[in-house]
Amino acid sequence: MGEKVARRHLWYKVAGSLGLVALLWALAPATQTAAGVTLGSGCVYLMAGQTMEAGTVCVSGPSNGSLTVTFQTTSSWAMTSVHLDVVGAASDFPETRSNNPIPGKFPYAYSATYPFSSHTFTVDLSSLSSSGDTSYYIAAHAVVWNTASEQSVVAVSNTETSIVGASTGPYEGAVAPGPQSGPAALAYQPKAGTYPSCSDQGPGLGTAGLWNQGIGSAYTNIFEPDGAHWIWNYASVIPTAEQITGQIVDFQQTFDVAGTPVGPGTLDIAADNAYKASINGAKIGQARIGPGFPNTLMEDVGSGPQKGSWGVASQGWQTVGSYPFTPSAGTNTLAVTAVNEYQSSGSTAGFPADYYLGWNGSGYTSTSYSDPTPFDTGDGCTNPGGVIFAASVPIYTQSESAWGGAGGTGGTPFPGANWATYFIYPAN
Repeated sequence: MGEKVARRHLWYKVAGSLGLVALLWALAPATQTAAGVTLGSGCVYLMAGQTMEAGTVCVSGPSNGSLTVTFQTTSSWAMTSVHLDVVGAASDFPETRSNNPIPGKFPYAYSATYPFSSHTFTVDLSSLSSSGDTSYYIAAHAVVWNTASEQSVVAVSNTETSIVGASTGPYEGAVAPGPQSGPAALAYQPKAGTYPSCSDQGPGLGTAGLWNQGIGSAYTNIFEPDGAHWIWNYASVIPTAEQITGQIVDFQQTFDVAGTPVGPGTLDIAADNAYKASINGAKIGQARIGPGFPNTLMEDVGSGPQKGSWGVASQGWQTVGSYPFTPSAGTNTLAVTAVNEYQSSGSTAGFPADYYLGWNGSGYTSTSYSDPTPFDTGDGCTNPGGVIFAASVPIYTQSESAWGGAGGTGGTPFPGANWATYFIYPAN
């Protein structure tokens, strides 16, 4: 059999004429374009930036008093918003005084958090002032994004991360030697194999570090390529009371999404010992924070599940958490609260670590159990704190305005100075 013929029944208005001039597109096979778009009956091209084929706008009906209008992009483009108006006469479109259309006033509109490739409107024709006419004037507008412009925005833990608060914990005698606000410091890792000694272990992502060893290949595959580091509010080699009483440190990192997010962002994070994170005030996730937090940072070091009103779990810090989050176009604020646990001598004496230890100036002495030996703080890494994170957001960076039938592909220009177009669809 011979090749099927696609009859295009799109009609166009000729300015100044008293009626519609039937410009039958072609009684010929549909043409495959370089962009991979095949026009069928009732379709016009969706043109980005006037000259780039971004997809199609296709109309069908009327059926049951309605038209169906579908926006469809090619694989090279995606939409974040579409606007549609269908009227009985070109003079019915909302326009500025200079006769340019106003898509924001079109009665049919749709937008989404992330780009999409297709959207369909069902247009009620009953309210048109000239609904008995045989032709409909259609203005179809979209904001489109070039998928080839995809890149990633990354925010990581480093010395550009801000500290917006640091608590010495709810215990007397604890005095933080570092700043309560300011830039984060690179935390010194406990040295693998000789914990709790880290006097000769430098900051950063040294492979000999206990933290790096604990999280395994995750730090190489996730954190290292993005330049993330273990951070805290001061270098942990300084002997401090907080290494016993524990500490809460609030970190903050801002980053700009200069484009449209392609999909959810991802936060990868690990901390010794616990954390909670939010983006723009919305919670992302948390780990190892107990029912007593933040009123207590005490741990339960039993072999089973944490019990009672514990504040911070001492086990499980090796797990790297991965959380999706919804970013915003423009400035985003990532907030991370990291927590180091209250480590009593119960950890080594076999007692539950849920009792108070009195600070005697050089160590801690139990006030609840017969354990008179002060907890030695002479070593700088008795109980260091550290957190590492990387947040990544995929985005498109190139956007264009697109109109159905623009660029001489089947539309009629609006009278104004811009290149916006409408097209005319005949009723069946």
